[in-house]
Formats: sequence, structure tokens, C-alpha cells
Amino acid sequence: MRRCAGLRASVRRGVVFGHTVLTVGLSLVLVPTIPNVLTSLALGAIVGGLKAFSRDRPILSAPLSVVAAAVVSILVFLGVRYGLPVDPLHVLVPPLVTFLPGAMLTFGMVELAYGDMVSGSSRLMTGFVQLILLAFGLAAGAALVGVAPAQLLDTSRALAEMPWVPWLGVGVFGIGVFFHFSAPRKALPWMLLVLLVAFTTQRLAAGQFGNELSGFFGTLAVTPLVYLIQQRFHGPPSMVTFLPAFWLLVPGSVGLLSVTQMLSDRHAGLDGLTSAIFAFASIGLGTLVGASIYKSLAETFGLGRLQVGRVGRK
Repeated sequence: MRRCAGLRASVRRGVVFGHTVLTVGLSLVLVPTIPNVLTSLALGAIVGGLKAFSRDRPILSAPLSVVAAAVVSILVFLGVRYGLPVDPLHVLVPPLVTFLPGAMLTFGMVELAYGDMVSGSSRLMTGFVQLILLAFGLAAGAALVGVAPAQLLDTSRALAEMPWVPWLGVGVFGIGVFFHFSAPRKALPWMLLVLLVAFTTQRLAAGQFGNELSGFFGTLAVTPLVYLIQQRFHGPPSMVTFLPAFWLLVPGSVGLLSVTQMLSDRHAGLDGLTSAIFAFASIGLGTLVGASIYKSLAETFGLGRLQVGRVGRK
């Protein structure tokens, strides 16, 4: 009994520590100012504590995303009211990143493209409902503090940005995901490799094709890579290295910001939602093309079968 209790306590500490670290890492990637990073550290620890507390309490798991979003919103806007120099929207997103359904929305797109209408539609609806619940929690927290929804759009841009900081953020984010989800011991180097490939490819593509299409090239590079790691190099399961790349590409946060914007500016929110849909579609298409590339490699070199969508099924 004592050993089990000690193991559960260790897991909870890992959840809190990992969530704090990944929140800081994503903050370094998004808008790396010192107030933003320090605020994200504190908020990440708080949300990690909420996740650890509800870990063995299923009744608390269902409303956890709304409660976490409301708590984060209340703390951020109280800080802004009393002069905390942070960028509200970009401080709100990092602590909530593990609630964002980016992978769910993207796999829904993939399943629709493969003709799985029921499961694809279900994933898309579930993902959008999750975004709406998060946006509701953010708006509710702002309302409790007395902040109008329009002030959700008031942001102060980053100060001087050192070009190496986002790359450091990628590494910190990967380490945080590793601890938060108790990934296999040998998975960390592979996770960092996939994250760096996704981030590098997306950055290069964003400069040429824009943010909405950059996700296509990120997942195009990552999809065959994660399966090569699993099958050819006997690395961790593909989803262990694949899902962190989704969160780094941040399709879900684009949707969250656009839904939040609709609370105050419907036209801006609809424009943002359209951009988010294009981002989801481009990432889904990148997954499909990457899966096809891996299938060709598998058939040519005798690699293991792919299990994304219907690629590789007999």
C-alpha cells in the first residue's frame, strides 16, 4: 500500500513538473518576454496541480478544461489590472496547451479524407466543442474579474526577441512533455528530434507560404519520420513522438484564439476561424501525404506497416 501511494505521489509530481516545464517552453516559442515566461511558469504549475489533483477523480476530469481555463483567465486579467506587463492571449494559451484538441481536429480531417465519415465527423465535433468550452472558461474568468470580452484582444507585442530563444523553447517544451506524460525512458532524444524537425520545417515554410500552409510541410516531414523511428530504429511508439509535434504546430491554439475573438469581434473571429480551418486542413493533408511517402518506403524497403487512417491496411 505504501509503495503504491508513493508511486502515485511520484506520478503526480511528474505531472506538475512536466506541465510547468512544457508551459514555459511553449511561452519561449510564442512571445518570449520575461514577464510572459515567468507568468507562464506560475500558471503552468497551477494547471499541472489541477490535473494532478483530478488524476484519480473521474468526476473532476470532465469539467477540468473549463475550470482550468477560468482559473488561468482570472489570474491573468487580475495581473493585467494591477499592472502586470504581459500579452494576455499568448499567456493564456501555454498553460492550456494540453487541453487543445489539435491532434483530434487534424485526425478528424484525415479520417474524412479517407472516407471515414462517422468517426471523422465525431472527432471534428468533439474538438470544436472542446475549443468552445475552453473559450467559455476564458470568457467566464474575464467576466468574473470585470474585464469586457473586447479586452481579450488587447495585447502588447513582444519586446526585443533573441533569435535563439524559440529554439531553446522547443527543447524545454519537449522535456516538459516527456515528464508530464511519463514517456518511455529512451523516448526523449527521439521526441526532441521530431520537435526540431517539425519546428524547423514549419518556420522555413512560414516564410515562403504563410502560417496557414506551414503546418502542411511540418507534418509532411514528421509523419514518415516518426514511423521510421518506430519501425527502423526501434524507437518509441509513433504517437509518443507525433503528438508533441502537433502541439508545437499549435493548430488548436489558432482555433482557440479565433473562437475567443468571436466574443468581441465577430468578423475578426470568423476570419480567424477560417484561417484555423485552413491550418487544420493543411496539417491533415501533410499527414496524408507523409503517410503515403512512408507507405512507399515500406513497400520498397520492407519496413513495418503504417497505421494512420487507411494507409497500409489490407
